[in-house]
Amino acid sequence: MKDCYIVTGTTSGLGLSFITELLKKGALVYSISRKENEAVQQLKLTGLEHFNCDLANADELSSTIDKVFFKLRQEKIKSYTLINNAGTINPIGDVGAHEARELANNIDTNIKAPILLMEAFIKEVQEIALPKYILNISSGAGRKPYAGWA
Repeated sequence: MKDCYIVTGTTSGLGLSFITELLKKGALVYSISRKENEAVQQLKLTGLEHFNCDLANADELSSTIDKVFFKLRQEKIKSYTLINNAGTINPIGDVGAHEARELANNIDTNIKAPILLMEAFIKEVQEIALPKYILNISSGAGRKPYAGWA
């Protein structure tokens, strides 16, 4: 039996570090990110299950969630953890200078996707009598303001 982690935003930075360390500890890791880079490809050789998904696309996200949970149901799990790590700071600039699509993409990625993932995760695991956790990662910009990051 293994600890199971579903992690978003895994191609670089904190997300890549999360999945690398979790795999070293023998965890079952499902990663979700927009693309698959060389680092992710290498980690797939060590057991990573990776899913390409644009989190800003609700239909694509729903389909990916279904695929992740289908695979997850085949495993013997001792705990479940969702780590919402993906995020975007774009668009950067003064208020009033952005296209609606840029703003919608930010909201879809940073707010809507984590909510949809948490909803699906809770529905999937709420009746399972095992430990379960949700970890939401936020930007340092939430504690230290920067001009144009409104």
